[in-house]
Amino acid sequence: GMGVVYYIPDIDISNLVIERLQGVR
Repeated sequence: GMGVVYYIPDIDISNLVIERLQGVR
């Protein structure tokens, strides 16, 4: 993750999850 923490710690997948959530929103 870059620095955006939705519901996961700062990890590599965090970035992917963030994009996924934003896409669904």
